[in-house]
Amino acid sequence: MFSEQEVENLIKGVSRFGHGKWQKILTTYTFDSRTAVNLKDAFRVIERRNWKETEARLNLITPSRHSAFAPSPGSQPRLLPR
Repeated sequence: MFSEQEVENLIKGVSRFGHGKWQKILTTYTFDSRTAVNLKDAFRVIERRNWKETEARLNLITPSRHSAFAPSPGSQPRLLPR
């Protein structure tokens, strides 16, 4: 499990050097006995988690069937899972 500092360093590194530059990130920032593959895997988990959080937020703000955003006549309403 990555510490908060390691996660912060990983995000900074990807922001600075780009996705896929794991060895450069590893040598520039401080990590506790990690490999470039460890960084890649950890970042993939972070991305997946962020995507799921974003997806959940978007489902919460989608207009309901009873709102002012009613579907156009003749179209089928799309129900979103909750």
